[in-house]
Parts: sequence; structure tokens; C-alpha cells
Amino acid sequence: MSNKGRVSPETGLFQPEMDGAELTLQSDQKPKEWVSKLKNELIDEYIWSEVLREQNSGVANSINEVADELETAEDELNEIKNGGETGDGILYDELTNLGVKLNNGSTKEAFEQSIFDDMIEASDGLGIDYVLRGGKRLRPAMTLLTEYGLEGEITDKGLLIGAAQEIIHASSLAQDDEMDGDKVRRDKLSTERLNRALFEDKGYDQSMLDGNKVEAWAGKPVVASIDEGVPTATAQEAFTVEADLQDGQKRDIDMENADLGETELEDYEHMIEGKTGALYRGGVEIMVETHLENKDYSRKDQCNLDNEDVHSLFTEYMDSFNKLFQAGDDMIEIFNSDDVEKSTSDIENRKITFPALNTKYGLENVDNDYAGIFLDVFDRKYDQIADQNGEVSSEVKQTASEMGVEIPSEAQVGGDWENQWITDVIHEYGHAPSTSRADEYIQRAEGAIDRLQENNVLEEEIADKYREMAGFVYNRDT
Repeated sequence: MSNKGRVSPETGLFQPEMDGAELTLQSDQKPKEWVSKLKNELIDEYIWSEVLREQNSGVANSINEVADELETAEDELNEIKNGGETGDGILYDELTNLGVKLNNGSTKEAFEQSIFDDMIEASDGLGIDYVLRGGKRLRPAMTLLTEYGLEGEITDKGLLIGAAQEIIHASSLAQDDEMDGDKVRRDKLSTERLNRALFEDKGYDQSMLDGNKVEAWAGKPVVASIDEGVPTATAQEAFTVEADLQDGQKRDIDMENADLGETELEDYEHMIEGKTGALYRGGVEIMVETHLENKDYSRKDQCNLDNEDVHSLFTEYMDSFNKLFQAGDDMIEIFNSDDVEKSTSDIENRKITFPALNTKYGLENVDNDYAGIFLDVFDRKYDQIADQNGEVSSEVKQTASEMGVEIPSEAQVGGDWENQWITDVIHEYGHAPSTSRADEYIQRAEGAIDRLQENNVLEEEIADKYREMAGFVYNRDT
């Protein structure tokens, strides 16, 4: 099969990094440490050098020209990627410079000082930047853990699927930021802000097109993975993952217009299956199916389960893992976040989150009147709580006082007090049921891994890493 025009890994190019990654997975490091090592030593370099350079050679050449003064290729790569922490990478600086100057109305000056020849190339640069600007790389890390756990080594199969995951993820972030109007992504200006500067009232159109184009780039590593040993039908599941991701995003948008009182946790979990879960689950399942279908499944002789049971248990683990990830994400914003603007915006926008849903259940278990007041305020059903003058009724205030979270004495419905009051109620009544539900997810995840270990599908050391990862994505601090 011809590799012309496709991502084609150079044999042995990343072998030292692969060996280092395998040593990392053999180690007793904590999840945060080994994920960071995988990201810094293997995944980012692979995505850039083996995927994105071939996806858009024009932008890559522009970046390389700017980086020519750097002493080594390693320095160049680090500057381009910037690690996602310092925010001072070459590509991002050039894009920001271009966007800020255009926003000030000097198009000619901006392009003279940028690395790009035209605005479309600059817009493509935004797409590449979104892939390279950082992130934890948890999705490909889980894919590589699964390949290593089943096969005993990391190969280009896992790296190509992992690269595709990150590219698809970046495309969804670009579109998500535009739809939500987010100004910042990973401590940098979002494409929504930069495209607004580049294209003014056409910025929305360009951001959506950027997302579509970046998503299309994922096709090359997916197709190339077939040459590396992923069965064709299995590789094609990556495109189903893309569709599931879009479905999850649509459900998330639909939920923005829903009332908390009419939404159940099952609705939220269904959304998670697509928006959060599709990419995580997809990479792991592709690795599982590849090793079950291929003859090189290294642990098949020791395994006491049939293929269907093995696949089912990995799916059960990932289902719980995805719910834990989203639960942890939501709980960070409400209970532990230093990002006050983000946590308050969820309340201001009345976004249905894991803590908000569990607050509803927690209140219902205490007193239906408590739950009713919370839901009426959250869903802005003011006719249920206001008197004729638009002030919160005395009966509602009395019940709120019994809850231990009082409504100000002369509060008007729709007033500034609401966001803080909702936050206080969630802290008081939502934390315990949220934690209890998350514990159920952890138990299900660990139960699935226990069975995989007991039946010789996974060695103890790797099974422990799966258990640790479930706890890590829930308890992480960022």
C-alpha cells in the first residue's frame, strides 16, 4: 500500500523515546508524573514532527523560518510547543502579535511583523497552535497505557491513534470556545478572540471552519495506523468517535436551555458519553480491539476471558473513568477552583453541572421545600418565590433561613444576591452527594480492572495504574 501523501512514521526515529515511555509505565511514579513524562518526552514531539508538519507544510515552513536562529532542533521544538505552561512560544507570540495589531486596525503593519503571508495561513496557524499549546495529553496517555498493558510495548499504532485523539480534541476546543465565547484557553487567548481580531464580524465563521479543518487533519494518522497494524474496520471507528463527540456537544448546548428541575443525572451522563467520553473511550477501545483481533496479543494464552468479556470490561472501566473526569472537572470549578471568574460564570449562566444536579438530590433527601426554593432560584422561576413587589416572599426567606443559607432581607428576584446564594447552597448541600456519587464511579472502575487482573488480562503493575488514573482524573487540582 502506498504511503504517498500520508503520515508515515520513520522506523526507529522515536525508539529512544518509546523505550523511555515504557520505562515510565514500568515505574511506580504517580499518574501526574508519568503522564507528564509521556507528554514531554514522546507524545508532543510525535504529534508535531510526524503529523502536523505533513498536514500543513506552509505553516510549518513559516514556523521553521522564524526558529532558524535557534541553536538546535530540540530548542526549536520546545519553543514552538512552549510546553503549555510558560505561554511564550514562538507560534503563539506571532499569532497574538498579529491578532492584537489587527484588532487595533493596522492590517498592513500586523502582517509585516507576522510570520504569515496571508490571513488564511494565519488562521491555519491558529489550528496548529491549538494542538500544540499544551494540555495534559491524558487521552493519548490512556491509549498508550492500554497498548502497553496488552502488548507489553508502545508502537506507532498507539502513537498515531493518540495523535489523532489530540487533533480531534483541539478541533472541538476551537469550536467550543467560539460557541461559549470563551476568551482564554490554557492561559492564552482563545481562537475566538484571535479570529475576531483577524476577521472581525466573520470571526465566528472562521473559527468554526478552523475546527472543521483541524478535525480533518486527524484522518491522516488514523489511515496511517492501518499500515502499522490496526485493522481497517477498527481504525474506522475513529470517525464514529468524531460523530459521537459532535453529538455530545449538541446535547451540551441543548442542556444549556434546560431547567435543572427537569434534568436528571442520567441526562447529564448521556451527554458525557459523547462530549467527554467519546475520545477517551475511542482510543482505548481501538487498542483493545486491535490486540484482540491481531495474532500478536501477547497475553492471550494466559487470559481466562473471551474477547467479548475483555472488551466489555474495558468499556465498563472507561464509562466510569469518563464520568469521573467530568465530575472532577465540574467539582474543581465549584469547590476548589482559584479561577473565580470561571466558577462564577457557570452559576451566572445557570449551567447544569455535576455538583448542581447532586445538590438537587441532596436537598430532596432533606426537605422538598428546600429543593423547591433552590430550583426556583436556579431556574429563574421567579413567579414561584416573589411577592407582588418583586421581592422574595417572607415564606421563602424563612425556609431559606431554616436551610442555613439565608436570602438577604430585602432581596429582589433577579438581584445580585442570587449567584452567591446558589454557590453557598451547592457548597452546603451538594458536596457530600457529589462525592458519594463519584465514589460509586470509582468502585465500578476498580471493579472492572480487578476482573481484568484476576483473569490475567492485565499484570498487577498496569492494573494499579488504571486504578490510580481513575482516582487522579477525579482528584486532580487542574
